[in-house]
Amino acid sequence: CMVTAVPQCCFAFCRHLESVDLRGLSNATTIGCLFMGDCTSLRAVDLSPLRNATSLGEQFLYGPPLVCADLTELTKVVTVNTHVVCNSICNNCGEVRVGAGSVLERELSKV
Repeated sequence: CMVTAVPQCCFAFCRHLESVDLRGLSNATTIGCLFMGDCTSLRAVDLSPLRNATSLGEQFLYGPPLVCADLTELTKVVTVNTHVVCNSICNNCGEVRVGAGSVLERELSKV
């Protein structure tokens, strides 16, 4: 199965989810809104399989208390929903890392 578009609320509201393996989403170019919204038990996730994503939906990682949201490999992102940026992509993260010169870096610098 080659997933190219991840629907909204893919892992949203999974409050007991402590880990998730995103390797099956390596072909996804579009990530729907509330991708991991309100996953309040998730402390870490490897986002590198999403490296082919070109579009991030609203409230992409809204809610999970990630120690670090490492988005450095999401260099192909060209479309960022404004609410992704308004919520600083990950509102409960201790740290957010983005690639230098990336669209994500430019958008986050506007906040």
